Amino acid sequence: MVVLALSHLLPEERVRRRLLKVLIEDLGYPKSRLVVEKELALLPHLSGQNVPKRRLDLLVYDQGLSPLIVFECKAKGVTKAALDQVLGYNHVIGASFVAVVGEEEVLCCDASGQGIGGLIKYDALLEMACRLR
Repeated sequence: MVVLALSHLLPEERVRRRLLKVLIEDLGYPKSRLVVEKELALLPHLSGQNVPKRRLDLLVYDQGLSPLIVFECKAKGVTKAALDQVLGYNHVIGASFVAVVGEEEVLCCDASGQGIGGLIKYDALLEMACRLR
């Protein structure tokens, strides 16, 4: 059994690592569709565009490599300011969903900021995105 030693990490990084573990191991998110801590300008679908100099926490693509969900990880928890931050990023990214993840709570929303519940399995989120398009 492998135990992750997370105590030496910054609180936000602990949240991100726990989230990645849950997404991959419990909710079926393919590792090949995850982008972790990347500048917006370096995202393939934004290549060559004039985008703000910002760095996202986690982006998940669908099987066609369109943005599916953007996650913002916060050490202090889910706040309106954090939701506004990820919605601002998503204005540029164009994902179907956004989420704010804290140590103890998760808020998933559609691209307009309307809550859709907690973390959702990858396949179910794909189906939801297809219905929105």
